[in-house]
Amino acid sequence: MKWTTADLERYKQQHPHLFQPVTLAPKPQVLEQQKGSKSPLKMIQVILPVPPSVNTMYAATARGGRRLTDVAKTWKREAAAIVQKAHDLKNPYAGQVELDIAVYPADRRAFDIDNKLKCLLDALEDGGLIVNDSQVVCLKIIKKDPYPKFPRVTMFVLPVEELEGSVL
Repeated sequence: MKWTTADLERYKQQHPHLFQPVTLAPKPQVLEQQKGSKSPLKMIQVILPVPPSVNTMYAATARGGRRLTDVAKTWKREAAAIVQKAHDLKNPYAGQVELDIAVYPADRRAFDIDNKLKCLLDALEDGGLIVNDSQVVCLKIIKKDPYPKFPRVTMFVLPVEELEGSVL
């Protein structure tokens, strides 16, 4: 499904809470840093609106290239603002990170869970939390039951100092 500007405006009217980052996310929660950790990054919880999938993130250009759709641009701008409010780092964290992600969709329609990742990782980068999404070395993503009143993605970002106890 390709979104037009009219579709985006209609969606904004139907779901105004998704386009108001100040009221959308509860107060960002910075959790306790592990004892003995020297990392400037603490475990951070970020709550974002459900992102567009990669399939609706890009549109074809007249010259055969690809560009971000208006829906993706809007989501990325709003998500970056929410991520910026969730951390107090002066500079983006440059170390390795682990992500634990839970997706609470609005309804039971089928979607590929991995199609949400590109936007989510870009939001961490655009929001100044990490330098590059290549820093993610451990990733867990869960598709939860639909939550129509507040569809969202909850992410926990944790610094990884060593991957001890890994099964791999």
